[in-house]
Amino acid sequence: MTRILRVGIGGPVGAGKSMLIERVVPFLAKKNYRVCIISNDVISKEDADAANSDPIALLMQQALDGVVGVPWTLMLDRWRGGVFEGTISNQELNSSLWVLRREYQGITSPAERSIDAFDPGAKYHIPGNTPYTRYYLARIMQYQFH
Repeated sequence: MTRILRVGIGGPVGAGKSMLIERVVPFLAKKNYRVCIISNDVISKEDADAANSDPIALLMQQALDGVVGVPWTLMLDRWRGGVFEGTISNQELNSSLWVLRREYQGITSPAERSIDAFDPGAKYHIPGNTPYTRYYLARIMQYQFH
C-alpha cells in the first residue's frame, strides 16, 4: 500500500534543507512512501557564497522581505471580516478590496476594474475560506524569538 505524506522544509541558505532531504527521502522510501520534491529555492553559487560571507546581510534581507507581507495579511483579513460582518456588499466585493489595498499598501489597480471583477478570488485563501491572520502573526512572531 502506498502512503502519502506532505512535509514542508524551509530555512535560509545554508540551513541544511538539502542535507535533510538527502537523509529523509531514502528512509521514507524504505517505509513505502512515494516521494516528490518541489523546490523553489532558486539560488546561484554566487548568491550562496555571498550569504555565507555576510550572514547579517542575509538575515536583514529576509526580515525586510517579511515586513512587506504584514500590511497585505492585515488588509486581507480586514476585507474578509467586512464580508462576513455584512459591511461589504456584493456590489463592493472588488472595489472595497482596492480601497483597503490603497489604505494599507499604498497601491492601486494597474487598470480600471469592472463591477463584476473579483480580484480577491485569485488568492486561494479567499475561496478556500482560510484566514490570513496566521500569516500576519507568524510574520511578527518569527522575529520575537531567539
